[in-house]
Amino acid sequence: METGLVRREHRILPYFTGAGWLWGGLFLAGAVAYGMSSGVRSEVVILFYVYALLGLGIYLPLVLTDQVSLAYSAYFGIGAYSYAVCSAAGRFDPVLGILIGVVLSGVLAAIVGLATMRLSGYFLAVATMLVGLIFARFLIQATPLTGGPTGLGFPKTLFSMSVSRGHLLIGGAAIVWLMAIALTNLRWSSTGKALLLLSRSWAAAESIGLETRRARIVALCLGACVASLAGSILALSSGFVIPESYGMMISFLIIFIPLIGGAKTPWGSLVGAAIVCYVLQVAHQFGPSQLLFGLTTLAVVLLLPGGLLGTLQIAMGRLATTFGASKNTETRDGSLLQVPVKRFDPGPPKTTGPSTGNTILRINGISKRFGGLQALSQVSFEVKEGEIVGIVGPNGAGKSTLVDIITGVQEADSGQVALTGTQLTQGPAFRAHLGISRTFQHPLLAQGLTVLDNIRLGYLRDSAPRSWSGLFIWFLRNMVFRDKGKPGRGTSTKGIFTERDSPAIENEFNLLSHSLNLLVTDVSYGTEKLTESVRALVSSPPLLMMDEPFAGLDSVSIESIWRILRSWRSRGLGAVIVDHNVDVLRDMCDRMIVLDYGQVIAEGRPHEVLQNPEVRKAYFGDE
Repeated sequence: METGLVRREHRILPYFTGAGWLWGGLFLAGAVAYGMSSGVRSEVVILFYVYALLGLGIYLPLVLTDQVSLAYSAYFGIGAYSYAVCSAAGRFDPVLGILIGVVLSGVLAAIVGLATMRLSGYFLAVATMLVGLIFARFLIQATPLTGGPTGLGFPKTLFSMSVSRGHLLIGGAAIVWLMAIALTNLRWSSTGKALLLLSRSWAAAESIGLETRRARIVALCLGACVASLAGSILALSSGFVIPESYGMMISFLIIFIPLIGGAKTPWGSLVGAAIVCYVLQVAHQFGPSQLLFGLTTLAVVLLLPGGLLGTLQIAMGRLATTFGASKNTETRDGSLLQVPVKRFDPGPPKTTGPSTGNTILRINGISKRFGGLQALSQVSFEVKEGEIVGIVGPNGAGKSTLVDIITGVQEADSGQVALTGTQLTQGPAFRAHLGISRTFQHPLLAQGLTVLDNIRLGYLRDSAPRSWSGLFIWFLRNMVFRDKGKPGRGTSTKGIFTERDSPAIENEFNLLSHSLNLLVTDVSYGTEKLTESVRALVSSPPLLMMDEPFAGLDSVSIESIWRILRSWRSRGLGAVIVDHNVDVLRDMCDRMIVLDYGQVIAEGRPHEVLQNPEVRKAYFGDE
């Protein structure tokens, strides 16, 4: 086995993240100068602004929450026609029309989000596509309001003043720049990082206290508001609106804008919009624009899967690791090299036996059936403070189903789950706020973030808002004032702690000091498991549920997780561990519960339970 080859450190490059406001500002300044040179070029630049805002608008649901919405042609059209109708009527300042368009788009997105909250993937795309088709039909049929298929003309004014091309070029650049900065702030804030975890797994996001369905709808609403603003700018530039400009094709087109430019940062939408404008402009000169656009998109997806900015970032990272200093942290086989870190003394092992602390978790008569399969039948047990309870059983015994029911991912057919005397009926996010933390069979971490960033997501268990108004404020606040969610620098624990990092978890950080600033995609499986375990503990929950935490780990990684559990148990942590590693659980747990066909067949001290003839027959196959 090779142990001399090591992974090199990959830092998150700041070129289009931390310094994006500067690079983006220079890019937009060049666009303004280009547009000022002629009338035709100004039209191209304004179209670029429109596509950039549409790309930024869809960035929120598409990249951060993994929602493919094809209703953006409707939001885009609402913004355009709201401005057009107010300007044509002449009774109100058209600025009011822009605001009305933003509000109407947000409301429509909320309605669509509520109606499709249980859908995802292709089903969500088809459902939202119907919204765009219905809106397109409405524009044609509502002739008194929209002008019908012949369109609607109106004066181009704001605040009772005529808007010139120069005003629109400068003002549009400022709007795009500010919106890109706002979304970059959101992307690197705790909100954006939580949304990235949501895009990976809704169950993992719920486990840190994020109300995922509401967060998805809030992202849709904000994205729709940005798309409405893009429609108003297009209408203001032309002084004329026609239904065919807001057809379904625009919904398909804008999906590829962040993908072509690079989805790792909102600034990629500007690059993608510029490419789309250029391709469509060139295509009109010699052939069908849709064909050329399709070929360009296919080439980028196949050759540059990270988009242009993503590919540039990867290339710069490789240069940095080739010519820069490297940190020997992990071997190719995933084991940890010896690094000079501060170790802690977890104290002597606790004597195995029943705990006398207060009851944290009480399970009473839990049953669950899937069709004709009885997954759980009248399961009851308790967990006390400072007690570690192990649950074992053959495959299909109902162990993972039990964990899901306790954490709220699934609902029981009958029975009760109570935490510190409070009966639980709410979903997983609410239970996480009450103090139930968990890990998963396979580590569910936010891709594109460092180990340290993923750990700090655990603090949201205490701070993430649950109400609609709270979520909106949380999103908007982090769009304006980015919180302390930026990736840390350096490879030691010194200087990376915030006021939220309790000294109680310093030992856990020391165990991971070799990889705190590595992306989770660059660390070993054992480090991923350890990262998820620390994330589950940073907010000091009273109860920890662990689903097969030791599966696939070597003895070093198992010992690391065991040391953490021993340390936290001394502080009163109660833990339920589901795993097949009986040897580890026998030495670790105070009590052991054995499930077979959804029923408890034995419970007690591990050494006594494992000698039970019924257990040995069901689990070990003894006759």
